Amino acid sequence: MRKPLLLLPVLVPVLCLNACGGDGSAPLAEEPTASAAPEEPSPPGSTLSEPGPPDPPDEEPSPQSTADFGEALGFAYAVGPPGGEPEEADEEAEVVYTVDGVERPWAGRVDFTVTVEVPDLERTFPLADMEVVCEAGPEIPVARTEDPLSAVEQGTHRVRMWCEIPEDTDQVRIVVMNGDDEASFGGSV
Repeated sequence: MRKPLLLLPVLVPVLCLNACGGDGSAPLAEEPTASAAPEEPSPPGSTLSEPGPPDPPDEEPSPQSTADFGEALGFAYAVGPPGGEPEEADEEAEVVYTVDGVERPWAGRVDFTVTVEVPDLERTFPLADMEVVCEAGPEIPVARTEDPLSAVEQGTHRVRMWCEIPEDTDQVRIVVMNGDDEASFGGSV
Protein backbone atom coordinates (compact mmCIF):
# COMPACT_ATOMS: atom_id res chain seq x y z
CA MET A 1 0.00 0.00 0.00
CA ARG A 2 1.43 3.44 -0.89
CA LYS A 3 1.74 6.09 1.71
CA PRO A 4 0.32 9.42 0.52
CA LEU A 5 3.26 11.47 1.87
CA LEU A 6 5.78 9.59 -0.27
CA LEU A 7 4.06 10.76 -3.46
CA LEU A 8 3.92 14.39 -2.32
CA PRO A 9 7.43 15.33 -3.70
CA VAL A 10 6.39 14.01 -7.13
CA LEU A 11 2.95 15.61 -7.11
CA VAL A 12 4.09 19.17 -6.28
CA PRO A 13 6.42 19.61 -9.35
CA VAL A 14 3.81 18.08 -11.65
CA LEU A 15 1.16 20.51 -10.44
CA CYS A 16 3.58 23.45 -10.75
CA LEU A 17 4.47 22.56 -14.33
CA ASN A 18 0.83 22.27 -15.23
CA ALA A 19 -0.09 25.56 -13.55
CA CYS A 20 2.90 27.45 -14.98
CA GLY A 21 1.78 26.85 -18.56
CA GLY A 22 3.63 23.91 -19.95
CA ASP A 23 3.39 23.59 -23.72
CA GLY A 24 1.47 20.34 -23.44
CA SER A 25 3.88 18.40 -25.66
CA ALA A 26 5.64 16.60 -22.85
CA PRO A 27 3.81 14.24 -20.54
CA LEU A 28 3.31 15.67 -17.09
CA ALA A 29 3.44 12.38 -15.22
CA GLU A 30 6.84 11.25 -14.02
CA GLU A 31 8.08 7.80 -13.23
CA PRO A 32 7.74 6.90 -9.54
CA THR A 33 10.79 7.73 -7.47
CA ALA A 34 12.86 5.19 -5.64
CA SER A 35 11.35 6.34 -2.34
CA ALA A 36 7.90 5.07 -3.34
CA ALA A 37 7.06 1.58 -2.07
CA PRO A 38 6.81 -0.99 -4.88
CA GLU A 39 3.40 -2.47 -5.50
CA GLU A 40 2.99 -6.20 -5.13
CA PRO A 41 1.40 -7.89 -8.14
CA SER A 42 -2.24 -8.81 -7.77
CA PRO A 43 -3.18 -12.47 -8.01
CA PRO A 44 -4.82 -13.39 -11.32
CA GLY A 45 -8.55 -12.81 -11.42
CA SER A 46 -8.62 -10.29 -8.59
CA THR A 47 -9.43 -6.63 -8.87
CA LEU A 48 -8.45 -3.77 -6.63
CA SER A 49 -12.03 -3.25 -5.47
CA GLU A 50 -12.39 -6.75 -4.01
CA PRO A 51 -11.62 -6.88 -0.30
CA GLY A 52 -9.65 -9.83 0.99
CA PRO A 53 -11.13 -12.50 3.22
CA PRO A 54 -11.86 -11.38 6.77
CA ASP A 55 -9.32 -12.24 9.41
CA PRO A 56 -10.31 -15.40 11.26
CA PRO A 57 -11.47 -14.88 14.84
CA ASP A 58 -8.98 -15.63 17.60
CA GLU A 59 -11.36 -18.20 19.07
CA GLU A 60 -14.13 -20.28 17.57
CA PRO A 61 -17.57 -18.86 18.31
CA SER A 62 -19.12 -20.58 21.27
CA PRO A 63 -22.75 -21.58 21.68
CA GLN A 64 -25.07 -19.31 23.67
CA SER A 65 -25.10 -21.76 26.59
CA THR A 66 -22.97 -24.72 27.66
CA ALA A 67 -23.67 -27.51 30.15
CA ASP A 68 -22.62 -31.04 31.01
CA PHE A 69 -24.63 -34.05 29.87
CA GLY A 70 -27.79 -34.32 31.97
CA GLU A 71 -27.94 -30.60 32.84
CA ALA A 72 -30.78 -28.41 31.55
CA LEU A 73 -30.42 -25.20 29.53
CA GLY A 74 -33.41 -22.86 29.08
CA PHE A 75 -34.30 -20.16 26.57
CA ALA A 76 -37.02 -17.55 27.16
CA TYR A 77 -39.99 -17.25 24.80
CA ALA A 78 -42.90 -14.83 24.83
CA VAL A 79 -46.21 -16.44 25.70
CA GLY A 80 -48.97 -15.82 23.18
CA PRO A 81 -50.10 -16.58 19.67
CA PRO A 82 -47.57 -16.33 16.84
CA GLY A 83 -47.38 -12.96 15.12
CA GLY A 84 -48.63 -11.12 18.22
CA GLU A 85 -47.40 -7.65 18.99
CA PRO A 86 -44.13 -7.68 20.98
CA GLU A 87 -45.48 -5.00 23.33
CA GLU A 88 -48.38 -7.29 24.21
CA ALA A 89 -46.06 -10.12 25.29
CA ASP A 90 -45.80 -9.38 29.00
CA GLU A 91 -45.26 -12.98 30.03
CA GLU A 92 -42.31 -15.22 29.17
CA ALA A 93 -41.69 -18.93 29.70
CA GLU A 94 -38.59 -21.07 29.24
CA VAL A 95 -38.14 -23.83 26.69
CA VAL A 96 -35.63 -26.22 28.27
CA TYR A 97 -33.18 -28.50 26.41
CA THR A 98 -31.30 -31.44 27.92
CA VAL A 99 -28.95 -34.05 26.43
CA ASP A 100 -28.66 -37.24 28.45
CA GLY A 101 -28.58 -41.01 28.05
CA VAL A 102 -25.21 -40.68 26.31
CA GLU A 103 -23.66 -44.05 25.51
CA ARG A 104 -21.39 -45.77 22.99
CA PRO A 105 -22.94 -48.90 21.54
CA TRP A 106 -19.64 -49.41 19.65
CA ALA A 107 -16.38 -47.51 19.10
CA GLY A 108 -17.44 -45.36 16.12
CA ARG A 109 -20.84 -44.19 17.35
CA VAL A 110 -22.44 -42.26 20.21
CA ASP A 111 -26.16 -42.48 21.06
CA PHE A 112 -28.01 -39.90 23.16
CA THR A 113 -31.43 -38.43 23.95
CA VAL A 114 -32.37 -34.80 23.32
CA THR A 115 -35.22 -33.73 25.59
CA VAL A 116 -37.17 -30.52 24.93
CA GLU A 117 -39.57 -29.33 27.63
CA VAL A 118 -42.10 -26.91 26.17
CA PRO A 119 -44.16 -24.77 28.58
CA ASP A 120 -47.62 -23.43 27.79
CA LEU A 121 -46.75 -20.88 25.10
CA GLU A 122 -50.37 -20.75 23.80
CA ARG A 123 -49.06 -22.05 20.46
CA THR A 124 -47.05 -24.92 19.05
CA PHE A 125 -43.27 -24.91 19.30
CA PRO A 126 -41.26 -25.67 16.11
CA LEU A 127 -38.78 -28.54 16.18
CA ALA A 128 -38.82 -29.37 12.44
CA ASP A 129 -35.70 -27.29 11.77
CA MET A 130 -33.83 -28.38 14.90
CA GLU A 131 -30.31 -29.51 14.02
CA VAL A 132 -27.98 -31.42 16.32
CA VAL A 133 -24.26 -31.93 15.64
CA CYS A 134 -21.53 -33.86 17.44
CA GLU A 135 -18.11 -32.29 17.84
CA ALA A 136 -15.57 -35.03 18.50
CA GLY A 137 -12.74 -34.52 16.05
CA PRO A 138 -11.96 -32.75 12.80
CA GLU A 139 -15.35 -33.55 11.29
CA ILE A 140 -18.64 -32.39 12.80
CA PRO A 141 -21.32 -34.90 11.81
CA VAL A 142 -25.01 -34.08 11.93
CA ALA A 143 -26.94 -36.29 14.35
CA ARG A 144 -29.50 -38.68 12.91
CA THR A 145 -32.79 -39.98 14.23
CA GLU A 146 -35.55 -42.31 13.14
CA ASP A 147 -38.21 -40.04 14.67
CA PRO A 148 -39.27 -37.15 12.43
CA LEU A 149 -39.25 -33.76 14.15
CA SER A 150 -42.21 -31.39 13.85
CA ALA A 151 -44.06 -28.66 15.72
CA VAL A 152 -45.00 -29.81 19.23
CA GLU A 153 -47.52 -28.82 21.87
CA GLN A 154 -46.82 -28.13 25.53
CA GLY A 155 -45.07 -31.03 27.26
CA THR A 156 -41.84 -33.03 27.41
CA HIS A 157 -40.58 -34.35 24.08
CA ARG A 158 -37.71 -36.87 23.81
CA VAL A 159 -35.84 -37.77 20.63
CA ARG A 160 -33.28 -40.56 20.50
CA MET A 161 -30.37 -39.62 18.20
CA TRP A 162 -26.90 -40.83 17.22
CA CYS A 163 -23.69 -39.62 15.55
CA GLU A 164 -20.75 -41.38 14.02
CA ILE A 165 -17.57 -40.24 15.78
CA PRO A 166 -13.86 -41.21 15.61
CA GLU A 167 -13.16 -44.51 17.37
CA ASP A 168 -10.48 -43.06 19.66
CA THR A 169 -12.73 -40.26 20.98
CA ASP A 170 -13.28 -40.08 24.72
CA GLN A 171 -14.88 -36.59 24.88
CA VAL A 172 -17.76 -35.28 22.78
CA ARG A 173 -19.69 -32.03 22.57
CA ILE A 174 -23.28 -32.20 21.32
CA VAL A 175 -24.69 -28.90 20.04
CA VAL A 176 -28.46 -28.44 19.72
CA MET A 177 -29.52 -25.60 17.37
CA ASN A 178 -33.16 -24.63 17.00
CA GLY A 179 -33.99 -21.20 15.60
CA ASP A 180 -32.02 -18.71 17.70
CA ASP A 181 -31.45 -21.28 20.46
CA GLU A 182 -27.99 -22.84 20.55
CA ALA A 183 -27.06 -25.05 23.47
CA SER A 184 -23.94 -27.17 23.89
CA PHE A 185 -23.67 -30.24 26.11
CA GLY A 186 -20.40 -32.02 26.70
CA GLY A 187 -18.74 -34.81 28.59
CA SER A 188 -16.89 -38.08 28.31
CA VAL A 189 -18.18 -41.08 26.39
